[in-house]
Amino acid sequence: MTCESARPLLSPLLDSQLPEPQAQGLVAHLGACPACSNALEGLRGASRLVRGLPRKPLPRGFLSKLALRRQRQAAWEGWPLAGPRAWAFAMSAILAGVVLYQTTRPRPPEIPIRAAAPPAPAPPKALPAAIKARGASPTNEMLQRMLQEESARLGIRSLGPQEAEELERPEPFLGTRSGPGTREQAEAVIRQFAAMRRAVDQAAGKPESVPIEGRTAQLLAQRAPQEGAALEPERLSQGAWAGLYSGGNEGARTILDPETWESLWRELSRDPAPKVDFKGQQVVAVFLGQRPSGGYSIEIVRVLPGEAYVSVEYRERTPPPGRTPPEGATSPFALKLIPKSTLPVRFTRLPPQP
Repeated sequence: MTCESARPLLSPLLDSQLPEPQAQGLVAHLGACPACSNALEGLRGASRLVRGLPRKPLPRGFLSKLALRRQRQAAWEGWPLAGPRAWAFAMSAILAGVVLYQTTRPRPPEIPIRAAAPPAPAPPKALPAAIKARGASPTNEMLQRMLQEESARLGIRSLGPQEAEELERPEPFLGTRSGPGTREQAEAVIRQFAAMRRAVDQAAGKPESVPIEGRTAQLLAQRAPQEGAALEPERLSQGAWAGLYSGGNEGARTILDPETWESLWRELSRDPAPKVDFKGQQVVAVFLGQRPSGGYSIEIVRVLPGEAYVSVEYRERTPPPGRTPPEGATSPFALKLIPKSTLPVRFTRLPPQP
């Protein structure tokens, strides 16, 4: 069995629809072919994702409308002219009547149409009578006057120096250049578009593509983290992280135990969660919520321990004015390690800045 003949049988194999001899041959081929085995695992992963989707309830009144439609269809099926053959016969009779009418109806006599003769070209303007009388060549003044009269008759006018300069002036560059400036920013944009493409394919029910070779191909084929996160969190400094996709989280949180930390990190990244000593540390997290485009970010400015509570001040960064931000919705977030405290944490939002 070859890969070309084995690929169409993978889905029937998962559904237990293959005959026993054919299934045994396919299983033997899968044991010797890594590519077909990877394709089968991709189908199984897609099946698990579909089974995990929430089931939406039927619209109100759907079953009653369906039963009424079935009753009407059963009533039409009992009518002798409701069958496909009867409708085909009726349409053939109508078509034959139209053809017969077109061939037998009286036609009006044809009137020959003669093409109109093209207009005669206008004769050139004659020279002034004074020139003809003298029999001499026209002077420059006469020629200039003739040119002015002819330009006025044709609607031609001379351009002034300022108008000529405006016509020769090159068009200015419209807008400002936009796009990633570094390799890391370019890879981030590629990941963002790859995540958008996977979301569209998943909504359309398309199977997941098999990864191919190459740095760019691997970047495009990366699976997004859970809850829709598309980019890995960026480590800003020791014990501080930030990212653009928080998986739908919004608001501020304080993480005090490893279980909650592991669960939150799985929503933000595919990598293992960074090690945190929760005996002497805790994590504060701020989620900005969904924003309509790129260019937004969030920053934990400072942490101020007090007598009654620990104050965490953060600020939202907005796109710079006058520049077009990258397309695609984002949901920025920021995480920071702070010393362990038994006091409550109060989050204070500072005025946003571009």
